[in-house]
Amino acid sequence: GILEKLSRPTCKLLNREDEREKEKMASVAAAIEQAAGPKRVDESLWWDSFLSLFNQLQQQQSFSSPDLLMKLGKQHGCLLNLLSIFKLPNANSRSAIICPRIIIGEHNIEIKPELRNVVLQLSSSLALDEVQMYILVSRCLEQEATLVADEIRPLFERIAMQYFLERQCLLKCTHQILMHK
Repeated sequence: GILEKLSRPTCKLLNREDEREKEKMASVAAAIEQAAGPKRVDESLWWDSFLSLFNQLQQQQSFSSPDLLMKLGKQHGCLLNLLSIFKLPNANSRSAIICPRIIIGEHNIEIKPELRNVVLQLSSSLALDEVQMYILVSRCLEQEATLVADEIRPLFERIAMQYFLERQCLLKCTHQILMHK
């Protein structure tokens, strides 16, 4: 009886110490993440959506519109490298997604921790670079308020559709440009 009574407070004390230790470790991890600063990644990972460019190309009778010429200029590299614009998953991008912030050329992106696991799963499933997948997921979540990062099935279907639509529009943009007289 006496040993039991003595061991209960001791167990409670040890549990409190374990909890304090876990809290310290969590705060240290958060501080390290905060101090890590932004990670720079290859600027070729960024692309402006090809959907709007394709829509604009379809509506234009001539390619002399200043707005269209500016968009074509911004997408010049993507249009030239249309087969390699979408990259495969890789260790550098995987490590970048773990950082709190990434810089892609002129774009400074804050990584939302709640999207990391979803991005990694989708990246693996669709064979798309992790940073590019983060961009795609972010854009889809901005466009559709009904999508929730926790509901992986509907999100996966929407992201897959958006990814293939981007690829298709890139090819259609190239076709429009080549067929333009």
